[in-house]
Amino acid sequence: MILERWTTPKMIGGSLGLVILFLLLFQGILIPRFSQLTGGGTILDMQILYSPQEAYASIDNYGEAGRAFYTYIQITDMLFPLAYVWSLAILIHAVGRRAFPAISLWRYCPLLPVLAGVSDYIENVGIFLMLRRYPDPFPGIAWATSLCGALKFSLLGLSVACIILGVGRISINAATETL
Repeated sequence: MILERWTTPKMIGGSLGLVILFLLLFQGILIPRFSQLTGGGTILDMQILYSPQEAYASIDNYGEAGRAFYTYIQITDMLFPLAYVWSLAILIHAVGRRAFPAISLWRYCPLLPVLAGVSDYIENVGIFLMLRRYPDPFPGIAWATSLCGALKFSLLGLSVACIILGVGRISINAATETL
């Protein structure tokens, strides 16, 4: 598999470090600044299943400065999926190859974060379009964006569950070998 040569401890550690840097950037700098500009507004990327009316009410409440800064956040957020997709995919592959037989369905699990990343990109483009077209409503894009956000979070949850299951399986295998 293509991921085989990338699942070294150094590569896994580096990719996780990059994800942590992005999280620190977003949670430590960008989101607090956005919250300050909007009086406590929440970005749509962090909301799950909102209606077009709720999306546009949020966008309206952001104010002009908040909408401009959110556009900047969206541009920056186009890099983050690359980091977490890569990190999760190689981690799932590394855990899976130790936990399960090569012919199991497990070999497809690294595709979960890839699909999450695709959903995230569609969500980001949708939010960007809604921000740029404001105040003109774009309800179809709002629905699609909301659904892609929910799909992104679901797939990321499944990705983490795969890692936990794999680590659990490795632990059980190790425990039974020592008996």
